[in-house]
Amino acid sequence: MVARLVSFAAAEQFEARPVCITTLLRSLIEFREGDWKASGIRVRNLTSREPLYVLGSQGQLEQIFLNLLVHAEQSLAGAPQKTITIRTSVLAKRLVVEVAFTASPGSRKPEETAAVVGSPAA
Repeated sequence: MVARLVSFAAAEQFEARPVCITTLLRSLIEFREGDWKASGIRVRNLTSREPLYVLGSQGQLEQIFLNLLVHAEQSLAGAPQKTITIRTSVLAKRLVVEVAFTASPGSRKPEETAAVVGSPAA
């Protein structure tokens, strides 16, 4: 899913601009929070308090992260424990965004277990 979104994003011409991933993720969490509460999903927001920037397209990055969050939410439909963990960190001058959820391992294909979208942190 991420590879498809990244290839779609690469095809579109845009001017890369600094995007605050911290703000973007917090906005998406607020946007989905009502649905998550209604579905019994607990969210662990471990995103950085400080602004973390990458160069890219605000709209494309927002769509990628929203799709990942919705995928996690849908994967939790039959799970006994419903938790989504969202974490940001900087590793070797790269921003790492982790979206993890508690769905049973047998319910996911191996390629769905982890996905990495790489971009140098500004």
